[in-house]
Amino acid sequence: MLVRFFKKPSMHFILLGMLLFVGDRWYNQAEDIRVVAYPDQLEIAELSKQWLMTTGRKPGQADLQRMVRYELDQRILLQEALRLNIHYYDTVVRQRLLRDMRFMGDSEGQTDEQLLEQAYAMELHINDTVVKRRMMQAMESLFRSPGERVQPNDEQLSAIYTERLEEFTLPETRKVSHVFISRDRHAEQTEQRARGLFNSFSKDNVDLLTGRSSTDPFLSGLDFSHLSQRQLSRHFGDLFSEQVFKCEHSGWCGPIESPYGWHLVWTHETQGARPQSQEAVDKKLRYYFKRAEGDKALESKMNSLRDLYQVQGDPAQTAQKNDGSEGNES
Repeated sequence: MLVRFFKKPSMHFILLGMLLFVGDRWYNQAEDIRVVAYPDQLEIAELSKQWLMTTGRKPGQADLQRMVRYELDQRILLQEALRLNIHYYDTVVRQRLLRDMRFMGDSEGQTDEQLLEQAYAMELHINDTVVKRRMMQAMESLFRSPGERVQPNDEQLSAIYTERLEEFTLPETRKVSHVFISRDRHAEQTEQRARGLFNSFSKDNVDLLTGRSSTDPFLSGLDFSHLSQRQLSRHFGDLFSEQVFKCEHSGWCGPIESPYGWHLVWTHETQGARPQSQEAVDKKLRYYFKRAEGDKALESKMNSLRDLYQVQGDPAQTAQKNDGSEGNES
């Protein structure tokens, strides 16, 4: 009986109509429209303020465009995190929301899940700055991961090594000792005493051991082994270290002034700048490769997402629409 019913031509027509209706609804389903808001004037002013505080200068038009683009990208990342429900699964987000709820009080006797349910209902996950930053970072990490999993070959590592050779070059170092003449002890006679000692040391070919008998105590010590100019600056200041690295031979050099007084410097030896081997910096090379590939993967994903999002309030888009409207009216 049922078989005869489905064999009727009228039933075939009804079934065909139903299939066409379902297929049309599936094929022509509404597109997934994603929207992100363009920063308003107050937000742009705050971005400009942050730029000024960071760089010490007002941002130019190109700077503002980069800042707005970065802000839009961050908002897209946040929207994508919400679409993937990161706030429900990320441990850091959940712990932050629980902390917020307990800080607000009235949490006694409630389980973590109950508190989280209330936090989501109050939309704390889109109002807490720390939570939003965490979700955006989580999305960045997710989008970077395909690139960061790529393994470099020897040629790629060698190319990075060559490109960054200056960074991998160890600076010139010097092993030095000094005789210290303290400003606190000798006051106005400090420089005069230093020059007198230096002339005496030079005239009589005084060696370091003998010269040491004339030194005043120095808190950081009298011997410094193979320090770079920057490292020496930490003890004596930039002007002192610059002059020490101008000493052209072993033996006495000076007198050289520092914030503490005057110094007669004995240069033991100098080791010139030298590049580290590629093997010695292998971990750094792999890190730079991983970071670069991660950047590429992230930018590729962001390019795809930017095409999916409509930017509400974008002045450029508004101007284009207005131009189009005027053209149609004419």
